[in-house]
Amino acid sequence: EVESMAARIQSTATQYSGQWQPETEFQKGEGLHGIGKVAEIRFHTVTSKSDITRYQVFVIDVREIHRRALHEKYKTEIEPNWRVTPSGPHQVTFDQAATKLGGTSGAAPAILLEKSLLSRLHPTVKGRFEFWATPDLAKKANLNVGDECTFKTVGDSIFLADLRTTGFTGEGGAVLGQIAKISDSHMGGPDVLKQDLMEGSGANDDEWDD
Repeated sequence: EVESMAARIQSTATQYSGQWQPETEFQKGEGLHGIGKVAEIRFHTVTSKSDITRYQVFVIDVREIHRRALHEKYKTEIEPNWRVTPSGPHQVTFDQAATKLGGTSGAAPAILLEKSLLSRLHPTVKGRFEFWATPDLAKKANLNVGDECTFKTVGDSIFLADLRTTGFTGEGGAVLGQIAKISDSHMGGPDVLKQDLMEGSGANDDEWDD
């Protein structure tokens, strides 16, 4: 069954004329952090003069996206509270995110994606972006189409630094998110709720960072 599923996944490719060094060519800037739902998964291969590099692509209908930022005092990364809208001061629009990721070509660099693939992303399909994961990261994330996920990029690029499920599929994430908002409002807000639960149940910081 796993093999038949893999056989049904689309495969695309990029012919890159130079040396393949995405860390110097594309992965500059603060990076982006977002939440959304997986709309499509495919394999993608980059063939360059130096080697062949394989990725798993996640096309995501993004609900909200932010600049990655550090806390001024503690120098730790600020984690958006996805249950609150807007969930932080670093939120960017889809158009702003597309400019960071693809410049003037759209939601991704034209040198990496042919027009037929770019035309399936933002702004043609509002809020739809694609991100490339290494095989190890994709395997760890273990996501399927329809799953809700959070993601972080390496710099302002389509390359993923982190990808994980929120634990909800379909409409479940949205429904439980609304329930969480109502609960927060009755208990003094998400920060109070977090503190109460940490004190009452022994939750650790790692559980709240995900």
